[in-house]
Amino acid sequence: MTPRPRATTDDLDARQLAGRLTSVKTSYLECRTIGHAWHLRYIGPVAQADADIQDRARRSIWDPDGARVLRCSRCRTERVDLCVVGYGRGGGYSYFLTSRSYRYPDGYAIEGVGQHREVLQHVLFEREGNL
Repeated sequence: MTPRPRATTDDLDARQLAGRLTSVKTSYLECRTIGHAWHLRYIGPVAQADADIQDRARRSIWDPDGARVLRCSRCRTERVDLCVVGYGRGGGYSYFLTSRSYRYPDGYAIEGVGQHREVLQHVLFEREGNL
C-alpha cells in the first residue's frame, strides 16, 4: 500500500473552505465560477439614478454624468458603471467610463476564496453534478 502524502496547509485551507461553502447559494457558486448573466437594469443620467449612485458620482474626481447598472439574473449582484457621456470633436459621440463597482447580495462574499477558486467549482460539481 502506497502511503498517502501528508496534507499541506493549502489542502487544509481548501477543506475548511469547502466546509464553509455548504451554506452558500448555488446561484452564487455558479456566478463565481462561470461568470454573471448580466441584464440592463438602468441606463441614464446620474441625477435620475438611486441615491447610492448619486453619492458615488459626487465623490468621483471625474464628475460623471451618466450611469449604467447591470444586474445578474442568477445572483442579483449589480455592476455600477459611472461615465462621462457627450459629444467629442467633430460632433462625434463619446463615452468615457470613469469607474466600475459592484453591489453584492448578502451572503455572496466568501472569505478565503482567493487562491482556492477550484474549490468553488468542485463544490458546485458535487452539488449539481451528483459527483
